[in-house]
Amino acid sequence: MGRTLAGFAWFLWQSTHSAVIWIPLVLLFLCLLYAHHRAEPLEWRKYWLLAIQPAIWIFVGLWGGYFWVDTQTFPFVPNPEWVINAIGVSLLIFLLSGLGTIAYLRGARWFAAIYFVINLYFMLAISFSSSMAITGNWL
Repeated sequence: MGRTLAGFAWFLWQSTHSAVIWIPLVLLFLCLLYAHHRAEPLEWRKYWLLAIQPAIWIFVGLWGGYFWVDTQTFPFVPNPEWVINAIGVSLLIFLLSGLGTIAYLRGARWFAAIYFVINLYFMLAISFSSSMAITGNWL
């Protein structure tokens, strides 16, 4: 469990430690605040939809941390194919849930779209890192 959380923390650090990334993220967060201010109030039962997107990229990060391959061990045993396929399926579910959230939240579509873009950045970065950890092929 500790190795899984350490792997996830490393993936998250790798996706946010570059100063080049902070400028667009800060601008997107400012746009998110403005869109939240301009959006119509949502019913409480619709707020759970906003938790789906971060839950998916957190799952992918934990998945990559759990199935991290150490290529220095002997004998080297690669992960089965279904382990890496789970990341692709998670990306598809993420995209469908994001587009569905944007379509469903009629009064807050701009907010949902900006929220989706911010989470898409983390999803892509963590998926990339998790894929490399699962396969053992690092760039």
